[in-house]
Amino acid sequence: MYVAGGYDGISYKSNVYYAKSHNVIIPDVLCWDVNNDGSVSIVDALLIARYAAGLPVNNFVQEAGDVNCDGSVSILDALLIARKTAGLPVNWCCD
Repeated sequence: MYVAGGYDGISYKSNVYYAKSHNVIIPDVLCWDVNNDGSVSIVDALLIARYAAGLPVNNFVQEAGDVNCDGSVSILDALLIARKTAGLPVNWCCD
């Protein structure tokens, strides 16, 4: 578990979340591993796409789904993970 101190905005770096103006305790999660299975794969992209479309998802760590660190989980985040799993260059914000 990590305890994160707040600042303006939300981001995810090195498994630490920062939430505006307060401390948050977050379980240790691999960057963008939204199903918390220990790896980032096309399954994570699919889960993010389902979430973004408003479809039900199980075992989904919403906070891990913001791949581009824009403060929301969207289809763009799913696209970035799909690109990464295909071996294409990706500019994401996790160290």
